[in-house]
Amino acid sequence: MRRPETDTARKLRREMTLPEVLLWQRLRGAKVGVKFRRQHPIGPCVADFYCASARLVVEIDGEIHADRVDDDQARDQFMQETDMRLCA
Repeated sequence: MRRPETDTARKLRREMTLPEVLLWQRLRGAKVGVKFRRQHPIGPCVADFYCASARLVVEIDGEIHADRVDDDQARDQFMQETDMRLCA
């Protein structure tokens, strides 16, 4: 049985926002010199983009996050506690 975060990540990959799609076009295929994953589960969170070699999480906080401020704060705290570098 899969973790719920995995199912959420799969759904989010199919329903990416325009800013996510545009950034993914630039990041995919190691075009920037490192490999990124999109909509990657990390603990209880799903990161928009994740680079494992740099432990870097990139979050696109647009309109969709306007009513999820508490969730975003919890995500930021989790990332800090697990020594992830977060760019939001």
